[in-house]
Amino acid sequence: MMWSDPDLEHEGFNVSQRGAGYTFGGDVVKKFLNENKIEHIVRAHQLCMDGFQILFENSLSTVWSAPNYCYRCGNVAAIMEVSENHQRVYNTFLASPESSKKRSADGKDIPDYFL
Repeated sequence: MMWSDPDLEHEGFNVSQRGAGYTFGGDVVKKFLNENKIEHIVRAHQLCMDGFQILFENSLSTVWSAPNYCYRCGNVAAIMEVSENHQRVYNTFLASPESSKKRSADGKDIPDYFL
């Protein structure tokens, strides 16, 4: 599951249409949670336009913490807070004005082909 993506339309593991890795269904999540005696899985390597996504009856969250990914996606980012009683709160945020600029760390303009 580590480098795989959730799939709402299929059960089990399937080859990803992206050409790399696999997808997994809600049955895989349920089995993993039961076998490991945990309540929720949090993952973070898939872009979410709203900063986060909750799937499979609140048993899996994807959290994306890079706003306006690659300076071109226009996505919101999120940070998840977990309370002592396991309540989850998703704090979303936009790119800061400084990180919206297309400049490198030394202040030079970044050519469009890197964006």
